[in-house]
Amino acid sequence: TNAAAGPVLPTAVAFTQPVGSFNRSPTVTFDPPFATAATDVGVRFVTMMMIQPSERIVISLPGWTMPSGSVAWAFKARWSTTSEMLSPVMQNFSFVANFSSSTTFFNVTSGNDTRTDSVTTYLTTLTLSSSDAIMPLRYYDILLPRHLGLTIPDVGVRTNDPAFVIETDAEAGVVLQTPVATTQPVGSFLASPDLRFSANAMADMPTDVVLSFAAQMVFTPGD
Repeated sequence: TNAAAGPVLPTAVAFTQPVGSFNRSPTVTFDPPFATAATDVGVRFVTMMMIQPSERIVISLPGWTMPSGSVAWAFKARWSTTSEMLSPVMQNFSFVANFSSSTTFFNVTSGNDTRTDSVTTYLTTLTLSSSDAIMPLRYYDILLPRHLGLTIPDVGVRTNDPAFVIETDAEAGVVLQTPVATTQPVGSFLASPDLRFSANAMADMPTDVVLSFAAQMVFTPGD
């Protein structure tokens, strides 16, 4: 504004109502969280718009592999109106045997994309479509069991890895490829590494070096 009492230069709008959004909710977790292992995959999301049964949600898992070909499964998913996780970091999937009436069925189709240039790259995509309309502001939890063969890449998974993306073709609000907000790390020190020297350390002088860290994975002899 050019208000004489206080002009304001171009400034970002503090809040914009989303029309087509997962509202920073998508979460992908694994059990067991081991590189090169087949794993349970937990998916959680909440939408800000309705998604019709004919519409799709697609999640891309870069570097992941699975048995060859495109496979389709039908799963029962739990939904709730609370953001409270059903179990810590969704590593304990005991809730799967205790579905309440708040459930819906999802068809999940998985496909592989293998590309070879100077190196071979893998991409597994999960396409979700619901038997019922996905309603806004409901938290949906889906478990894909490890016997399906979804396998974590040998390089692990970075914390909140931006390479994991989610998208939807919902007419009420299209979401283009957007990073999944939370991905469980597979191989991480989180923010734990700490490097310290002697209290009286000086430049160009010998000193004690103390390194401390808390690994989020198991080390085996030789690592």
